[in-house]
Amino acid sequence: MKVTAGVLTVIALSGCGHSKGDAVQVTNDGGWPDTESQADGGTRARLPLGSRVVALRLSDTSGAAQRDLPVTFAQVFRRGDVPKGAMLSGRIGKRGVRLQVDDKATYADGSLKHAVISLVLENLGGGQGVELELVSSERTKDTEPLSPGDLLATPFELQLQLTIGNALFRASARELLGAPAIRTWLAGDLCTEWEGTTPVRSEGKEHPQLTARFNVRTYAGLSRTRVEVTVENTRAFAPHAQGVTYDLTVSDGTGPLYTKPGLAHHDKARFRRVFWIGKEPEVFVAHDADYLVATNVVPRYDPTLRIAESALAGFDATLTDERTAPMGTGLMAANMPDTGGRPDIGLLPGWAAAYAMSMDPRAKRATLLTGDAGGSFRVHYRDEKTDHPISLADYPDLTLLGSPGDTAHPFAACERECDSPLNHDSAHQPSIAFLPYVVTGDHYYLEELEFWANYNIIQANPAYREYERGLVKWDQVRGQAWSLRTLGQVAFIVPDTDPLNAYFADKLEQNLAYYETFASSSPNELGVLTEGPAFPYHDGLGVAPWQDDFFTSAIGYLNELGFERAKKVLDFKARFVVGRMTAPDYCWIQGAPYTLEVRSAVDAALYDSFAKLYEVNFAKQTNSRGVVFGTLPCASQQMADFLTQEAEDDANGRAPYAPDEMVGYADSPEGYPSNLQPALAMAVESGNPQARAAWNVFQARSIKPDHASEPQFAIVPREREP
Repeated sequence: MKVTAGVLTVIALSGCGHSKGDAVQVTNDGGWPDTESQADGGTRARLPLGSRVVALRLSDTSGAAQRDLPVTFAQVFRRGDVPKGAMLSGRIGKRGVRLQVDDKATYADGSLKHAVISLVLENLGGGQGVELELVSSERTKDTEPLSPGDLLATPFELQLQLTIGNALFRASARELLGAPAIRTWLAGDLCTEWEGTTPVRSEGKEHPQLTARFNVRTYAGLSRTRVEVTVENTRAFAPHAQGVTYDLTVSDGTGPLYTKPGLAHHDKARFRRVFWIGKEPEVFVAHDADYLVATNVVPRYDPTLRIAESALAGFDATLTDERTAPMGTGLMAANMPDTGGRPDIGLLPGWAAAYAMSMDPRAKRATLLTGDAGGSFRVHYRDEKTDHPISLADYPDLTLLGSPGDTAHPFAACERECDSPLNHDSAHQPSIAFLPYVVTGDHYYLEELEFWANYNIIQANPAYREYERGLVKWDQVRGQAWSLRTLGQVAFIVPDTDPLNAYFADKLEQNLAYYETFASSSPNELGVLTEGPAFPYHDGLGVAPWQDDFFTSAIGYLNELGFERAKKVLDFKARFVVGRMTAPDYCWIQGAPYTLEVRSAVDAALYDSFAKLYEVNFAKQTNSRGVVFGTLPCASQQMADFLTQEAEDDANGRAPYAPDEMVGYADSPEGYPSNLQPALAMAVESGNPQARAAWNVFQARSIKPDHASEPQFAIVPREREP
């Protein structure tokens, strides 16, 4: 049945333009379906025009009343909520609010996926907040963007100065605005943002490594301009590649805004700083956390969990000036390959999960500043010919790890000042820039996401990744997991008009096609991933179940994001997590061990049942009292006593096991059962008939971690209880 919305009077702004303040009538004209198909085979009603899509909270952070307050943020939408041909209008209470909506990404059906939204609040009381509703409406004619000449008619300037030895190198945002190659990132008559790159020069001579990028955002009629300056050492093929040390000064023409003496800028790294010319608006934009989950960009974290105040306060305490300065690390580990659990690891890192769940300003600040710090690591390879991250479509034989003879296009090796305290790797790589881009729409974060996703596929020997296919099957299992996660994130959110849109879509498709073929052709009854160095234990006979669980959770996340091939892979992988919790001859207490022997010889097939898996790995164990583990009832007091005795024999000195306590640090938010949880939650969305039962067993345990300070693994199924 068609639904017609009531008439809503709004001040509308369509796409990049607006209706010049005219009132418009909003109705459902029947131009699109009233229902939308869901991944589970059901449907949900489409929102009629005039309906609220989502609301955000805009709060003053200055403590004083503010007027003519410019606000820009990004919003991701569920498929179909803003259908093709529709647009968004704003509403605060019963009053229409003029919006500028810059469409960035759309779904295959043409509905809006991601947009950057700008508005100007007439006033905002000190310490007060307002709810901004985004309402679906009819699309109106686009308007012309502001002209760089409007800003050049003012004294506007932001200048970058780098003192290297006795030479002074400069770059000017004002000069860039007058260049013919300037591009627009946001374009409307309310707000326009120009972006471009320029060399840094000393007496007309360009620096051979360093370049500057400026994003200049201005608002019509307001004396407030936001300037983002990024300094890069990212030229992919620059000869004599090297780190560069310099004294940094950023000024606005009247005096310094920021200085950093003795900055050691690493090769293939970059940083950004954001400045306001005119008063910076002091406003906090809180997104609807539940709606972010509904869009699938954020996994479904336990809705009953509340982030600990100590964790939120700890973000600010940890983010020292050193960690947030250029070449800082934010909350990331400086040495990513370090072993052991930490908040970096997960579909989203702990700080981003805390932000997505709490919408707390401290967690948001931590997430954005750590997103900034992604530029500090040496993963940024920009093709000067295209001004984009280097592409395997252009250079299929690129490699970082192969020998020089493997490629006709070798990257220049760093020659001096190459030592960096920061080490990256795909096996421990956080999701650094995805959520920052989702909520801000800042171009810097988009490029960070592209650089990291691209690094993961260009790093390998060309033959290992099958050249331009960009496969990640050669990596550690956890490296495959996090590489696929990041690749899926960029393929999901990259703008429709981005030159790398088709590139990242293809690389994800190539990888998912590979794993789909593996899943459909493998005689593996256990659902274990055997690609790459998947057998690091027991002399090549054993796998790391927790790494395998990372892979399953990543595939499940890609399935949630809507990538169809991921579903078949998830159905295959669900066997391994579900079987360890429900197979009749496998006790779930041992469902999350550190290692599992899965074959009898390196050239033998995998064991064909969970009963055999349990027999080989656990059933024959005997403790110092002569008790055989396999003779004990599952999850019994006798089994708990056995495990307690074993721990005492190993001098672990831990508290006695409870009868339903899983091995592998069950009370730790970083323990192996915690690593299992997202994979098990994703398995519920697979076709495995025992997945819900497996989840119920897992949830019924009495010994579980408190995720309030580290929520990165606190993921629960999306599917409603039957």
